[in-house]
Amino acid sequence: GPLEYEAARSFFRRDDEWAAYVAGVFLVLMRERDIRFTSGANILISSRVPLGKGVSSSAALEVAVMQAVTAAFDVSIEGRDKALLSQKVENMVVGAPCGVMDQMTSVFGERDRLLLLLCQPAELKRMITLPRQLMLWGIDSGIRHSVGGADYGSGRASTFTGLQMISDLKRAKIDYLANISPAEFESEYLVKLPQSVRMPTAHPIYENVRVQRFVELLDQCEASDDPATLFNELGELMYESHRSYTALGLNSSGTDLIVELVRKEGPGAGLYGAKITGGGSGGTVAVL
Repeated sequence: GPLEYEAARSFFRRDDEWAAYVAGVFLVLMRERDIRFTSGANILISSRVPLGKGVSSSAALEVAVMQAVTAAFDVSIEGRDKALLSQKVENMVVGAPCGVMDQMTSVFGERDRLLLLLCQPAELKRMITLPRQLMLWGIDSGIRHSVGGADYGSGRASTFTGLQMISDLKRAKIDYLANISPAEFESEYLVKLPQSVRMPTAHPIYENVRVQRFVELLDQCEASDDPATLFNELGELMYESHRSYTALGLNSSGTDLIVELVRKEGPGAGLYGAKITGGGSGGTVAVL
């Protein structure tokens, strides 16, 4: 029978850790879908996705292997479930506490389009095309990033602690912080939370509002008589998001420098906003 997840994690920690992303696909299919593999497999891996840059190289690898294995062994699994199973590879076999956003993007992403996702747990709402006047660029900070790192893990743990404390205060189970409005959070819960968990708890609440507003503005751009004003607000939302990551300790000197340089050049140079991507602590900066 298949290994327990904990045994698999221990095995890959003492061997080549990256292989966990590949072999983990087989283990997750065995454990979660009761798939029985009667033969081994040779897998050629070729990738142009840079490693440790906050652009979802791990999710790309998991999803690519998941697509290949299910096709080769004639296993029928829907796209959303492929994303969720790939996330389980990273959570349970690799041991990195990531969400499902990167895996959903690897499954459903399309060139030059944004995905509006509701990660509760994994729903693709719609695809968004950027207004023709706008472009997004990714700039490498030169600092390696990892969602398996201590900063990301401790921040995520503090967020879940805040979620549990709010559920206790409310005396009702709350599944997602993003469903709490900033007004409710500030009036009912903020001062009742320990200082150590306030910012990690606040981040998904305010980030969700920023995302909703970002989408509203994108939808208005094409018909607007004053698109530059909308572009400025789009950029400010990105700066606010970066400030929130900074408050969580998930920024880095390299990413901060790029964001500051973009802000300094500003709209006069055609630069409207910038923020760190992925799980933070290095990696890539997205520039509008």
